[in-house]
Amino acid sequence: MGNLDALLDEAAAAADRQEWLETRAEGFGCSDLGALWLILGWAGEDVFDWHEVAAEDGTTKWVSNLYVSAPNGERDYVTPRYLMESWQTMKRCGLPRLIAEKAGRAKPRAQSDAQAEGSHKERLLFQHSRLGRFETQAFYAPDVEVATLPPEWKERIVSTKPLVLRDAVEPRLLCTVEAWEYTERGAIAWELKTDRLGLRRRAPWAQRLQAIGQATVLGTDAFGLIYGPRWALTDEPHFADLPEPVQFGPYIVKDDDRAMIRRAAKLGWELVEAARAQQKG
Repeated sequence: MGNLDALLDEAAAAADRQEWLETRAEGFGCSDLGALWLILGWAGEDVFDWHEVAAEDGTTKWVSNLYVSAPNGERDYVTPRYLMESWQTMKRCGLPRLIAEKAGRAKPRAQSDAQAEGSHKERLLFQHSRLGRFETQAFYAPDVEVATLPPEWKERIVSTKPLVLRDAVEPRLLCTVEAWEYTERGAIAWELKTDRLGLRRRAPWAQRLQAIGQATVLGTDAFGLIYGPRWALTDEPHFADLPEPVQFGPYIVKDDDRAMIRRAAKLGWELVEAARAQQKG
């Protein structure tokens, strides 16, 4: 029965992911915000340095000089490659990949191994962090019954597996909820992140945007990130050998930041609608 149970779990996960992809086609998720910043020209060279260079075989390749290196030579880029690919213009349609996907002019990319492994570790990261180990009013979204959610969230649910909410102000801004916490000073939205190398000393800019986006949709007072250094490629029996989860934040959410997040989703969707109109014409 073990193999059958595993196959059933895999099929259920695939169905949930398909529902999630269909839901995200209705707007921009918070993980899209970094790519939107690039597409709209809001991110400068200090955070984005991907450029084409000539390779020895006569082809071109994309490189970036903004990274930190591990002793074995592996690199952790300031702007991850998947964000560069979302920003990059597709030759076939002349659109940034993210816009082309939302407009139905390119198939959504499959989830990378690193992204899939990171998602798998989120629950474990929550459980091993301060949020799960001590007496807190913290909640991990996949483990929460929908009936117990705040009423103002229930009105904006567009998917339950995973839990996706629509923003109360900007309908094209969506959020796959990860975790939140209630404190005496107010509510905090938490993003859960892992990586392979454990080199980060602060939250990367695109992940900060994602966390601010989640806080914007949830309407919380603050945001933060729980980071698992070197957790991405480590299996559970070896967790004892890993560094403790690191907490970045909480940080207060500024009204100007909420406004920029919503404006990015609005302007981005105008590009999607223009791409759809161009295709029909």
